Amino acid sequence: MVTVGDARQSRRDAPPVRRVRSALVAVAALTAVSLSGCATVLTGVPSPTPGGPVPAAVDTSDLGALLIGPADFPEGYSVQVLEYRDAVLASGDLSGVSREARSNPVRCQPSATPPGEQDLAMVSGMGAVDQSTLAVVLTRTDESVSEAKETIERCLDVVSDQYGVQSRIVRTMLASPTTGTAGEFGYSQTVSSGSGDVSVEQHSITLVTQVEDVRIAVTGMSQRGAEVDRSALENVLAAAVAKVR
Repeated sequence: MVTVGDARQSRRDAPPVRRVRSALVAVAALTAVSLSGCATVLTGVPSPTPGGPVPAAVDTSDLGALLIGPADFPEGYSVQVLEYRDAVLASGDLSGVSREARSNPVRCQPSATPPGEQDLAMVSGMGAVDQSTLAVVLTRTDESVSEAKETIERCLDVVSDQYGVQSRIVRTMLASPTTGTAGEFGYSQTVSSGSGDVSVEQHSITLVTQVEDVRIAVTGMSQRGAEVDRSALENVLAAAVAKVR
């Protein structure tokens, strides 16, 4: 099994093009082991609802408890909840812009400090047939989802330089998801690295929404030029929103 430490060390010690390739497949490598069991839902003190039954208030202090389970993924996916350090690495690879890299425009440089251990949770699945990756990332944030959308809209074409290797990240805004949550948005992304026979392209679609201070991002990453299944992403996003609510 590939560990995060192995992936991080190989990116530093390997030749430049191999480091890029390692970064682009890190998420797929992290989903090679299936998840056993399911998350535990925590409940808080109920509050009265006029004219109706009393609902249980969900305790959102533990983001890991709010992750969806294997049954919410498409059939045939092996699913794994990532440990915190793995989630930091994988979420960075999904964004296409590493915290360790220099970005142009500079305004598109992500924060050098990742979310804290209590503010990040991630579950990822790999398709058995096409090895496509589908990941759900929960992040606790003070930023509104509208601000997150504006950041993406300002960074539709970014060049990232890491260890002397350049990658180009090109994004296109897509039609918003249909979960009914205010401010939700979606975008496609292509990350291109290297050139000629050693070039690598990573294609993905990300759908983003937010419930109170918990941001929900669902990303589908294709392999071997296959198209990302947008309907599968919509279904997983809807399940993730329902779980957080």
